[in-house]
Amino acid sequence: MDKLYVFETCHINIWPSRELLNETIPENFKAKYPTTRVIIDCNEIRCEMPSSLLLNGELFSSYNHHTTLKALVGISPKGFLTFIGQLYTGSISNREIVERSGFLNLPFSNGDSVMADKGFTIEDILPLVVSLNIPPFLGMSDQMSAEDVIATQEIASLRIHVERAINKVKNFLIFEGVIPLSLFGVVNQMWCVPCFATCRIPLLVFKLISSSHIVTSRQVIGLYSYKMIISNPVKKYNIVPRYCTKLA
Repeated sequence: MDKLYVFETCHINIWPSRELLNETIPENFKAKYPTTRVIIDCNEIRCEMPSSLLLNGELFSSYNHHTTLKALVGISPKGFLTFIGQLYTGSISNREIVERSGFLNLPFSNGDSVMADKGFTIEDILPLVVSLNIPPFLGMSDQMSAEDVIATQEIASLRIHVERAINKVKNFLIFEGVIPLSLFGVVNQMWCVPCFATCRIPLLVFKLISSSHIVTSRQVIGLYSYKMIISNPVKKYNIVPRYCTKLA
């Protein structure tokens, strides 16, 4: 059998330095929010309903009205994924997922800011050197002031990029349907596959030596075969998550 060599992705650093961000920050960010280090949002993946009422309650998402798995992701102002959190049960709040995902342990620089939706009320748990930019709340007023309306529009026009990044991940169609409970043991590896692929890291794409050879999900842990393999008779590529080893 042909051999497929895969690389460990756990040592790949996708968190850019402050200097790199300053060099590549788009003009629309530079004008209004030049200190933005990361824009965060959550993505939810529909999963099979378990028979256990307790587990069903943990997985049920009031936002999607279905059992889901939820992950925190972050992008740079340029639009590249710079943080990929692991999957949690769908009932977890945005605040709790920020605390548990390891996001707060990232190497922020003095003066950095985080941009998010107003559902992320996390200003009090961010590192002291980091500020939070979210749309303003209406509060006790009947209507927003003109300044708050402008701020809401500005943040929304910039925050849309994280939703576009999530859509790029969804375009791989790995999670197009409902994830069966039998795949929960490898679902985090599966989640990493399209996320790393959108980072445009060349080491994560591997060409099979034999174009007639197909690697199935039973041969590579975490590979969702019929979604991941491009059925081109000339070129076949596999994108493999971490924890995989050489196949002989």
